[in-house]
Amino acid sequence: MLVLALGLFSCKGKQGSLEGSLEYDESYANYGVEFEYNVLHYSIINHNSVLLVQHDSHQFINGKLVIPSTVRYNDATYYVVGIEYEAFADCYGLTSVTIPNSVKVIKDEAFRSCYSLSSIKLPDGITDLSSDAFDDTHYYNNEENWENGVLYIGKYLVAAKEISHCSIKKGTKYIASYAFMGNNMLRSITIPNSVTSIGNRAFQGCKSLTSITIPNSVTSIGDWAFYGCTSLTSVTIPNSVTSIGNQAFYYCTGLTSITIPNSVTSIGRLTFEGCTGLTSVTIPNSVTSIGNSAFKGCTGLTSVTIPNSVTSIGDWAFDDCKSLTSVSIPNSVTSIGYEAFWGCESLTSVTISNSVKSIGKRAFAYCTDLTSVTIGNNVTSIGDEAFAWCISLTSVSIPNSVTSIGWKAFPYHTEIIRE
Repeated sequence: MLVLALGLFSCKGKQGSLEGSLEYDESYANYGVEFEYNVLHYSIINHNSVLLVQHDSHQFINGKLVIPSTVRYNDATYYVVGIEYEAFADCYGLTSVTIPNSVKVIKDEAFRSCYSLSSIKLPDGITDLSSDAFDDTHYYNNEENWENGVLYIGKYLVAAKEISHCSIKKGTKYIASYAFMGNNMLRSITIPNSVTSIGNRAFQGCKSLTSITIPNSVTSIGDWAFYGCTSLTSVTIPNSVTSIGNQAFYYCTGLTSITIPNSVTSIGRLTFEGCTGLTSVTIPNSVTSIGNSAFKGCTGLTSVTIPNSVTSIGDWAFDDCKSLTSVSIPNSVTSIGYEAFWGCESLTSVTISNSVKSIGKRAFAYCTDLTSVTIGNNVTSIGDEAFAWCISLTSVSIPNSVTSIGWKAFPYHTEIIRE
C-alpha cells in the first residue's frame, strides 16, 4: 500500500476557482516554502496547513492510496487541506483512494483519467468539490454508479448528465461545483433537506430551469451558482443561508422576485447584476454591506429598501438601474461607492443620511431626472463628477461639514447653496 500526504496549491484560471474556503496567510514566515515528502512536493500556506505542488512523477502512483491528514516539515506538523488541480491526473494504475477529514478542497481534474480508480472514499467535511475531479476514472465511467443520470460519491452529488428533471436523493450533503453547468434540458430540480451547500457554478447556464426551492438545510450558495439561468422567475432563499456567493444570480434575466432572509449578512459583488426582470427588492436588516455591482443593470428595479444595518454601498452597486425612482440612504451608511447609482435616470430624489462621510466619484452621475438632493451634515467630501450630468438638478444645499468638493461634482447650471 502506498501512503502519501497530499495538498493544494494556488493556481491560475479555472483551477483557482475553489480557493475561497482555504486560508492563505502571506505574513507567515514560512508561507510559500516548498518541500518534498514521499516523492511529492508541498507548499506551506499558513502556520498549520500545506498544499501540494504538482510534481512530474505523480503519474507513477499505483495501487491503493491512503492520504494522511498531516505531514511534518522542520519539526512542525501541518494539516493536509486539499488536493490540487491535476494532482493525480493520468495515474493509470491508481485503483483506490481514501481521503482524510482534514481535506476541505478537491480541485478540478484532481484524479482525471485515472482509468483504474474504482474505489473512492471522501470525508464528510469537504466544502469545495469540483464535478470534474474524477472525470474519466473507472468509477466515473461505470454506468452502474450513475443513478437516474446523476453520479454520487458517498454524500456528494458529483456530476449529472443532460436530464430534464432531477430529484436529488435524500442524504446528499453537497452539490459539487459545475455539477449541472450548461444543462439546457434541466427544467426542475428537487433538493432534499440534507443538502447544506450548493457549489460554485453548480447550475450555471441551466437556461430551461424555471424555479427552484432551496431547503432550509442549505447554509451557503456558491459563486456563479445560478449564473445565466435566464428562465428562472422566482427564488426563495431560506433563513438557514448565511452566504450568497459572488455573481450567484448574475444575468438571471427572467427573475422577477427574490426573497433574501435575515440570516444573510452581506450581498456579494455582481450577485444580481443584469437581473432585468427584478422590479423590487427588500434587503433585510441583517445585511451590513452591499457589494460592488450587486444590482448593476437591474433595469426593471423600481424600488429598493436599504435597512439601517448597511454600513457601505459598493462601487456600481445600483449602476444603470434605470427604473429606480427614489432612494433613501439610512443612518448606518458611512460611504457611497464609485458610480454607485450611475445612470439611474428615473431617480428623482435622494436623501443622504447624517452618517455618510463621503460620496464617491460619479456616485449619482447621469441621474437625469434628479431634482432633489438632501446631503447629511456629516459629509466631508463629495467626489469628482458625483452629480455630473444631473440636468434636472437646479440647486443643492451643501452643509458646512463638506470640506472637499471634487472636479465637476455638480452640473454648471446647478446653484450651490452653502448652509
